Amino acid sequence: MRVLVVDDDEMIREVIRDILAGPGREIHLAESCAKAFKFVYANRYDLVTLDLNLPDGCGLEVLDRIRRDGSCARALVVSGNAHQPLYARWARKLGVHALIEKPFDSTELRQFAFGENAANISIPQDDTPHPAPSTEGREDE
Repeated sequence: MRVLVVDDDEMIREVIRDILAGPGREIHLAESCAKAFKFVYANRYDLVTLDLNLPDGCGLEVLDRIRRDGSCARALVVSGNAHQPLYARWARKLGVHALIEKPFDSTELRQFAFGENAANISIPQDDTPHPAPSTEGREDE
């Protein structure tokens, strides 16, 4: 199983890596959209965890690219802004499997990543079209 962890906080990336590590799992870490895109262009992932607020964009932009390429069976948003309505609607549209608020519980993260109930999470069902959050004005690394 190949896993991509995208978060700008090194400690969070390492904690998520440690929580999700296990036999047969290859875990890649990315601190920005740009780095994540490099991984995505070179690999297919079974699981991706995404922070929303990255230095050069939004983690959902990475998921959008992954979805357009037809890869990634499961996606989790792990962010302090995970339940903001705009992000939640965008995440639902992209097929996110779970919205997990920081700080998070390691058991909960593992359960959403690998457990049977991972597909049964609640994401707001508002079908009103909303634009993606703007990344204008963010500096590229």
